[in-house]
Amino acid sequence: MIDITNKDKKSSLKILAGRDKSPDDYIYFERYNFGLNFVNNIGGANQIGMYCVHSYDNKNSILFDSSVLQPINIFLTGITGKFSFSKEISLNFEGVECFNNYEDYDKDYALTSALSYKKNKMLITLTYEKAGPYFFTPNGQITIDKEKFSGVYSNTYLNFLKIKTGSKFQSDNQKKQNLQTNYLFENFITADYNPFKNFKSPYLNKIAVQNNLNLRNNYNEYITGAANDIDIDNLLFNCKISNQLFNNIYSIDILLERENEDDLIADIRTVNRQTEINNNINYKKKLSSESTFTSKLKYSFKNVNGLIDNTYNYAASLNYTKKDINCLLDYYISLLNSGNDEKDKKNHKIGLTFDYNYKYGKVTNTYSLKVNYETNRFKFSENDSDKFDIFATLKIAFAKIL
Repeated sequence: MIDITNKDKKSSLKILAGRDKSPDDYIYFERYNFGLNFVNNIGGANQIGMYCVHSYDNKNSILFDSSVLQPINIFLTGITGKFSFSKEISLNFEGVECFNNYEDYDKDYALTSALSYKKNKMLITLTYEKAGPYFFTPNGQITIDKEKFSGVYSNTYLNFLKIKTGSKFQSDNQKKQNLQTNYLFENFITADYNPFKNFKSPYLNKIAVQNNLNLRNNYNEYITGAANDIDIDNLLFNCKISNQLFNNIYSIDILLERENEDDLIADIRTVNRQTEINNNINYKKKLSSESTFTSKLKYSFKNVNGLIDNTYNYAASLNYTKKDINCLLDYYISLLNSGNDEKDKKNHKIGLTFDYNYKYGKVTNTYSLKVNYETNRFKFSENDSDKFDIFATLKIAFAKIL
């Protein structure tokens, strides 16, 4: 990747090119990406940007069943913007069009916009999102065939109580390509508070409580006028209590949750209960002026309707920084012992990251090398996997472009 920044005009151009996947990565096609992203500040907090991305799979890189797996040849072009109309009012938006050139040609678009009003601790946000049924991105980060309107209000009261409430309405079948349209209407309210914030006791003043109440109605309608066959109400309530002790070295979270699901057509109620306890120990020590050691240990207990999962996680890292050099060695292990044998898993990761900055005149080059090795072991060995990655990047920053 190349990153070119003009500090005088506050504009930047990023260029990305390379191979994203190989046949050894989860038995997938060779995938190549090329992208450009240009962002320009047009005054104050206002900026506008444009980008384009081309992703292409080499269909000859593996043997595949076309009914299960399809290569892609996607071109995306989009525009983004951030505008501040006053100290309190701002607008963010993004619109992107997709061209799928593999075999059957498809073209569709997606857009999102958010209008915000902020004053003191009060924030009101109105959001609109839409994505067509034939829209596609290589990373699948957008839910397709969706139109959603939402509004959220949040404020802080008495310096320790934060209230957040909102609603959303969502539908699919944007181009009436299906016989039925699904709708979702949702209301929620969340209360976060620290009841003992003003207490002097270190065992009490960091206790935080969160209560959440969520009411959803999911139903459908047939464009033929036939009677709907989906009409479900969900009432979800949960309470989360957390605390930090011993100078934030140890923390604990306790979650209690209950959900009532009512099928209004079949007249059936289903009740789900969940209990979750997370324990965390964090340790950080500065070994010298250049190096730091960090260690994290976590144990989680989860009970969902009588099915119990026990998870153990440990992570450690050693970071060395001196002048223009930064080096990071990290290790991670995760063990999952589940009431469902198929979910039992052992995961190991080890990684090395090396960064070097070289400055020549008004040009700064940042060279980065990242090496990762990961193993996954399951109850049934046919699901085991190993992965080895190497990433090398060069970032070029220009103090001034003549």
